[in-house]
Amino acid sequence: MFPGTIGIAEHLGIESPLICQQGASIHEHSGALAAQHCIDPGLARDIAGYAHANGWELAWFDAQRYLVTALHPAAEHFAQLSGVTAEIHSAPERSGIAPIGVDIISSATEALGIHDELADRYGERVQLIDFSTVTAAYHPVATKGASIAALAEARSIAPEEVVAIGDSANDASMLRWAGFGASPEHCDRYARGAADEILAGHGVSGVAQLLEDLL
Repeated sequence: MFPGTIGIAEHLGIESPLICQQGASIHEHSGALAAQHCIDPGLARDIAGYAHANGWELAWFDAQRYLVTALHPAAEHFAQLSGVTAEIHSAPERSGIAPIGVDIISSATEALGIHDELADRYGERVQLIDFSTVTAAYHPVATKGASIAALAEARSIAPEEVVAIGDSANDASMLRWAGFGASPEHCDRYARGAADEILAGHGVSGVAQLLEDLL
């Protein structure tokens, strides 16, 4: 989310618009929304009902607020990275917040089954992103790949001029779109399958070396 992203951008001296929330929102440095893709409200409520019926925790969020049914470790981790406070709400779908996305928080063994069930129910009406214990549902065009493509087109930047670096499922679309996509050795299977190169080295040392080489 934007509060967690702006600090990194300022540290690195990046002044271009910031792609946040897996590509569902693009922000100017003031925090103003430049673009946003919200999941269909009725579909989001249906997903929430599915989570409640099966006893799974739920996260419901827009560009500024992050509501969760309980402080699961995965929710705490996301809130910390995003620079926001997780708000406890037993039924966030009744909060009046129009969601950018909905997360079902379960377990590593249950998450794959949840993905398959949601894919069968909604097909191309929803984009699903899998993390270890979280199944995230977004608008179909809310991807990092689509957002970076839109920003590049507006600036007459070709894919061949773009380097993308990412390590997770939410990065796969931009790794495929960019002229060169790279992932560190610790990346997940989605990023590994989309990247042109897996960077050697521990942690982000390979990422640092690639950036130094480019510069």
